Amino acid sequence: MNYNNCYEALLAALHYGDSVIIEGEPGNGKSSLSIQAAAELGWWSLHYNCSLGNETDILGLPGTIAGSDRVVWRPIGVWAEMLNSERPGIMVAEDLAHAPLGNQAPLMPLFHSLERRLGDKPIPPHVRMVATANRVTDSGSGARALITPLRDRFVVRLLLDTDMKIAFDHLRDKYSTFEIAGMIIDAASAAPSDAVRRLS
Repeated sequence: MNYNNCYEALLAALHYGDSVIIEGEPGNGKSSLSIQAAAELGWWSLHYNCSLGNETDILGLPGTIAGSDRVVWRPIGVWAEMLNSERPGIMVAEDLAHAPLGNQAPLMPLFHSLERRLGDKPIPPHVRMVATANRVTDSGSGARALITPLRDRFVVRLLLDTDMKIAFDHLRDKYSTFEIAGMIIDAASAAPSDAVRRLS
């Protein structure tokens, strides 16, 4: 689906609290969808790059509970920020299809609509879970297939077609500056054709 339709579908899924995976070619605006949705809704957004992390990054560090021998995982980094958040927001797991297979299993409860937990800690109800992923068939992406139990956790799967002209027009109408494919675009001074050539 094109950028506009994908954006509207994402907003609807966020409204209902469904876990979402956005799939598409590298650099076609998957992350920008979540960033712009959060901005429009007045929510925060946090991003975790699954291709760079490890199991400790996801679950945290082991520690004991005071007065007990029980060992628990203590989340760190953006995962701790997410769990401690008090306002609505979007937690985005970037490049999910680049996560090592051993790191995919700890991510499963995050996206399950009934579990919604990180280790033994529940995800706050005001947090929405979104993932982005390249497809195995995308040229040069290096993506690997998601394990079936993880893929099956997503309530909504969106396939974003690469149409940078539509993406540019959509974002230019709403924001003075925005980011696509790692580039900051000034909507007032950039012509759509120039931006599309730069982003293609």
